Amino acid sequence: MALSTTDAKTAAAFSEMKQNPPRVLARTARKYGPARAEQQRVAIGLDKAQRAGARIPQRKGVRSTARSAARR
Repeated sequence: MALSTTDAKTAAAFSEMKQNPPRVLARTARKYGPARAEQQRVAIGLDKAQRAGARIPQRKGVRSTARSAARR
């Protein structure tokens, strides 16, 4: 079974992250713990896939920090 383009781009982004993880993940793990670092790893991977052209929907109910800060 062939992967769709979204699946292929997402898999490529995550394999790139596994081979060369960003330094921010180590800092996040030290400061906030491994669970938060894992959430950030997933967010960075999905962002990379979106920038590569994968069609990944936004999470529902999550506001941008810039927009929510402007409303306060």
